Amino acid sequence: MRALRHMGCVAVGWDPFYQPDVRVEPCPVVLLTYVLNVIEDPAERHRTLRRAWELAGTVLIVSARLTWERSKVSGEEYGDGLLTRRKTFQHLYGASELRTYVEEVTGVRAVSASPGIIYAFKDDTARLSYLARRIIADDQWLASDDTTSAIAALVDHVERRGRPPRLEEMPVPTAQLLEHLRPAEVNRLVRESADPAKVDEGAKRTTLNTLLFLAVELFNGRGPFTSLPLTVQLDIRAFFSSYKEACKRADRLLLKLRDDTYVRGAMNASAVGKLTPTALYVHRRAVERMPTVLRLYEHCASIVAGRPQDWTVTKLCHRGERSAGWTTRTSTATPIPGC
Repeated sequence: MRALRHMGCVAVGWDPFYQPDVRVEPCPVVLLTYVLNVIEDPAERHRTLRRAWELAGTVLIVSARLTWERSKVSGEEYGDGLLTRRKTFQHLYGASELRTYVEEVTGVRAVSASPGIIYAFKDDTARLSYLARRIIADDQWLASDDTTSAIAALVDHVERRGRPPRLEEMPVPTAQLLEHLRPAEVNRLVRESADPAKVDEGAKRTTLNTLLFLAVELFNGRGPFTSLPLTVQLDIRAFFSSYKEACKRADRLLLKLRDDTYVRGAMNASAVGKLTPTALYVHRRAVERMPTVLRLYEHCASIVAGRPQDWTVTKLCHRGERSAGWTTRTSTATPIPGC
């Protein structure tokens, strides 16, 4: 709590032993930090998670220890976990077990933000916006101090995105600096200033990012078009004939992961990374430049286990036995912490 307050957050903590007298009230964000793994009674564990979910106004963040920490925990088997030498209980969760458990109790689709850290959003729109920000990273605007810099920011956005933005997409300061110009004049300035080659490249990149987003979202069950973030809706309208057509193309992209030859070909053609006889290794800074099918491959792994906070290299395997189609391969696309 002290660390959060030092960061400028309004934070209140409660603990049944150390701070039992704190009044527990609903908050936009509730953190259940390494609590579920120390409750030995499954019924109490369920009640605790349910109560935390009821208190969360926007998002519940659940963290717990995972099975790969088993070598660090010594003790005897007790119930569905271990009783340590210090007489504390530990239930270590599997990579996808924690997310599945949170989804069962909350009744919503959860997101693996990082190994052992799960986000459960109260509003599905907030979840989709979070996923969109993870996948579509080129949505930043240049700072604007005057009309000239605001126009420069607009041109930069058009070149990166491949389409002009709607007013609702602009940062408020940028929109205010341009409000005295007529729309026709703004469009003329953009046409004269934007590099056509960069605009075409931006349109291609945005199209692929949209397909990647829709392919990843299939794992959570796609909602109606209106449930998508506004920016994604506008991308679909600009670069696809319909939402249905965009979804069909995203589904075909997913099916490519079942084709060993296609995936290996994408790795051979990748302009980034080091290809070995068993895997492709790519640095974090270069992941966005991988072929789209490989970016999807890596995202599939993050859905199962989440990405470590401080990972630097991702390993995409392309050899080995597969007992369940492409699922086994995606589970081996493991972000490596500390490399």
